[in-house]
Amino acid sequence: MSMNKNDKDVHDQENNEIKKEHTFWQTQPVEVGDDNCVIEKKCEIVEKSIVLPKYFKFSTLDVKNELHAVYEFLKENYVEDGHSKFRLLYSKEHLLWQLLSPGFKNEYAVTIKYKNIIKGLIFATEKNIKINGKEQKMAIVNFLCLDKQLRNKRLSPVMISEIRRRINYNNIISAIFTAGQDLPFKLTQVKYYHYLIDIHFLNKIGFCDETFLSLKYNLSIGLNTRELKEEDFDQVKILYDRDMKNKKIYEIMDQEMFRYNFLKKKNVVYSYVKEEGGKVISFGSFYILSTTAIETNQEIPCAYLYMINGDKKYEMVKSLIELSKIEGCKMFNTTDIFFNEEELLELGFCKGDGKLNYYLFNYKASPINPNEVYYTIP
Repeated sequence: MSMNKNDKDVHDQENNEIKKEHTFWQTQPVEVGDDNCVIEKKCEIVEKSIVLPKYFKFSTLDVKNELHAVYEFLKENYVEDGHSKFRLLYSKEHLLWQLLSPGFKNEYAVTIKYKNIIKGLIFATEKNIKINGKEQKMAIVNFLCLDKQLRNKRLSPVMISEIRRRINYNNIISAIFTAGQDLPFKLTQVKYYHYLIDIHFLNKIGFCDETFLSLKYNLSIGLNTRELKEEDFDQVKILYDRDMKNKKIYEIMDQEMFRYNFLKKKNVVYSYVKEEGGKVISFGSFYILSTTAIETNQEIPCAYLYMINGDKKYEMVKSLIELSKIEGCKMFNTTDIFFNEEELLELGFCKGDGKLNYYLFNYKASPINPNEVYYTIP
């Protein structure tokens, strides 16, 4: 394969940015090891933000009045696949679900603006996370995004430093985040798998080739499967806690968090239970997150497995796929934290080429297997 000068310039620029990014992380409290503890137990409280270049400024997001601006910014600039053919598309309803969750503080929604136009975004919320048996209050960092035209300006480390400053100010000193980029302090790496619901549509927009057209979609909603209700929470919590006994990283959820995370929000999150003899034996949930086919600007509604607990998980995930189809989803996605590869292939999933890495900030833990993680950042 040959590379013309323009391709080489872009390739060299990307490599230089990756090297600079690694240089930044070398100055941060990030490492893997067996200690299972906070690295820097005291954090320096910094009163003021880093001074940005002329016309740039940090700004706290006004969620109510700037939601549309954030939606448009992410629509044009957020995560793309490795071939720049598809880009994640967060609906306004989904953004509100994340931005206003319990543990959210308004100062944790940070933008960089250039002449009052959003050019960068980073967001965090507080969660109680259990890591190798230890409970730790952590910031969950998400939506790090910069305008494509500014990605060679070294602003990502500046935004990370700013969100760290704000988190530290509230006495939160550790964080967890995910990224496609492979950094030296990776905790684990998970792989994406896809259940192709509308295969002809996905082939038409270029997600899969003709070899997948022979696949047969043959699922149905299992018996005694119904929508989650508030009165189910006690039973569902028992299933969740039981499954977490063998996991190394998961969220500690009280009733308020369970209610917020899993009660149905139309076009955002859907949750179901399966009963036997009047008792809840299985619980499953998916959220909806669309993808844009960049070349044609077509939207692909997708479901992502959010949580699954209890018995008969195979039956539950099959029901969830069919239920997501009813909601208009063209594809059902998951990673290998809930099922291993053999199980997913048996269920009819296809292995994708996407990967996601989990990282801890200011917390030292040894690398773990994907099936030891039971935490998803939507």
